[in-house]
Amino acid sequence: MTAGEALIAWLDYLALERRSSPRTVEAYRACVRAYLGFLEQHRGEALTLASLGSVSAAELRAYLAKRRTGDHPLAARSLSQSLSAIRAFHRFIDRRFDTPNVALSLVRGPRVRPGAPRPVSEDQAFGLIEEAGDEEERAEWTAARDQAVLTLLYGCGLRISEALSLKRGDAPLPESLRIVGKGGKTRLAPVLPAVREAADLYLKMAPFTLAPDEPLFRAARGGPLSPRHVQATVQRLRGRLGLSDRATPHALRHSFATHLRRRRPALDPGTAGPRLPLDDATLHRRRRRRPAQRVCEGASATLTAGKGVGRLEFSCQATTQQAITCSLPGPE
Repeated sequence: MTAGEALIAWLDYLALERRSSPRTVEAYRACVRAYLGFLEQHRGEALTLASLGSVSAAELRAYLAKRRTGDHPLAARSLSQSLSAIRAFHRFIDRRFDTPNVALSLVRGPRVRPGAPRPVSEDQAFGLIEEAGDEEERAEWTAARDQAVLTLLYGCGLRISEALSLKRGDAPLPESLRIVGKGGKTRLAPVLPAVREAADLYLKMAPFTLAPDEPLFRAARGGPLSPRHVQATVQRLRGRLGLSDRATPHALRHSFATHLRRRRPALDPGTAGPRLPLDDATLHRRRRRRPAQRVCEGASATLTAGKGVGRLEFSCQATTQQAITCSLPGPE
């Protein structure tokens, strides 16, 4: 068996048995194909399955050093991902074809400093959604469509592909959606009333009559809405609002989880005491470095509600010396 045939067998394993996404399979293919091409050039001969078992740690280090330099050098994170793909490939040929290579375990990847999640703020998320519905130069139904899509991303924590995979038969949206995500994994996503209302408004204004099995969101000419349109829409809106490049459709998904975590005191009244909302970097550090713990033992909370909005105030003299306030949806 040649090294190329082993690579094909591994990619089939990822796609068919592991049910990895097509983009993941393609990324792994590119990483390992470049690695095998370097080894063939370095050794001056075609690679076989047996020769993969004799790859030395020095050869792997030489390959990583080459990818770190040159006209298109890889960053530390990309180089670490490439090394991870190579190790996964060697683990596969060890298990499937009994071709171990213990020398590669001696190679360490570059140190990658973990970065904090970068979601947008609540005001920025609301601004993007509202601006999508206020584009006067576009047809009213397309503005309602874009607003419904962005509301799904932020209000349900969906990926673009998951939102655009919804069918006409899924609307009116139920209280929860059964979403098939990456790797074919299924989860339930709760649907907020604001998300349901945005989808209903789009359906009311859309000029198309759709069959139950057709995609819910349609382009201007009637075809399925493309992910690129959603990305371009957010890019246009963030430029109009003066937001940074980190305001992307996927950032809305991360923002959903972060903002939900911040509002946990109101969503979990059975806890022993309220927890202070933390900034994104602090939340990330706590998750990485130590298990969850009580932030403040002497916190107090007051809740005032008005028409359409509520305000929950937390104060703690022991740790913050100031009141921390977050706005919550309230009863109409």
